[in-house]
Amino acid sequence: MCAMAQVILFFAALVALGSCQQSPVISYISKEMVVGIGDTVDLQCSVQYAEAYPIIWVKINERDPSNNLFISSGSKAIVPDQRFSIRHDEGSNTYTLQITKLQETDSGLYQCQIILGPTSKLSSNVYVHVRGNIFICS
Repeated sequence: MCAMAQVILFFAALVALGSCQQSPVISYISKEMVVGIGDTVDLQCSVQYAEAYPIIWVKINERDPSNNLFISSGSKAIVPDQRFSIRHDEGSNTYTLQITKLQETDSGLYQCQIILGPTSKLSSNVYVHVRGNIFICS
């Protein structure tokens, strides 16, 4: 077989391999949570076929969507608040956002995103409700 035919076969195999790859998906997101002030919450996001894409956690500002809080990128927390941390074990498809010492201002919509391109993403949401202590006097 001539060298040109080998090159053509090689590129045809690459194209076929690329077309067999799965599209990334978010396979699991934590369910809505109600927690107390001072508690710790773990929000989990599991992804599949997303090794080549950035995974981020964002707190959505529902009143002003242009003012969302970007919390993490991959396994690194990027928000300057020690209460936020990210766990992603090598070999795991789960990105866990942990928020400690919860405050009422932590209530809101959290979104796990797979960034596919400059204007394209996959996302899944979880709502966290932080409640103050309830005292019942008798």
